[in-house]
Order: sequence, then C-alpha cells, then structure tokens
Amino acid sequence: MSKIAANDLYDGNQLRKAIDYFCHLAVAPEFFSRIEKGDKAFAKSDYFQKMRWLKDVNDDLYDPSYTDMLRVAFTSEFKRGKLQDLVDCCQVGTSRRSNMRKRLPRNHLVA
Repeated sequence: MSKIAANDLYDGNQLRKAIDYFCHLAVAPEFFSRIEKGDKAFAKSDYFQKMRWLKDVNDDLYDPSYTDMLRVAFTSEFKRGKLQDLVDCCQVGTSRRSNMRKRLPRNHLVA
C-alpha cells in the first residue's frame, strides 16, 4: 500500500484511500458517513461516488482484504494475479510498466 500511496504521478494517495475505504465499507457500511464528514476531499472524488452502493449492503458473504481487492482488480484488467506485477507497474520504469499504469484508472477498482 505504501508504494501505491507514494506514486504522485497517478494520484496514488487517493487510490490508496479508495482501496482502504472500500475494504472498510465492505465490512462496516455505517462507516460511510464518517468518511463523508471526515474526509471531504475524498468524498468529492470519483472513487467515493463509485463506492456509494456499499453503504446499503449488509451481508457478510465476502469481506475483502486489501490483498483480495488488489488481486481481483489487477487480475480483471491484466489477466494475471501476481501482486508483484502490480507493485512493479506502480513503480517508475519501463514503457511496458508505463502502459500498464495507464490502464489502471480504467480498472474496476471500485464497482
């Protein structure tokens, strides 16, 4: 998570918050109003708008961890599940990694 947050080029801190808040809301939907009041900048983001549906879901069928969230998002976009590949693409480097990073915002990190 720290490597994601450190990536200023792709707004890593907002992405890290989206992952963190998504996983938290999946377990505790009542946390929605605390985010709305306590992190007004994030509450205005597209990430937050796309995860609004979580406030109305109260089942415990699946409570994703950070690793689950990253693996599902990365696998759905890139058809691979190695988290090291995701870490690599978040770091500045080759053009292949750059192309992968460009695709990340399109990914369905938040439904």
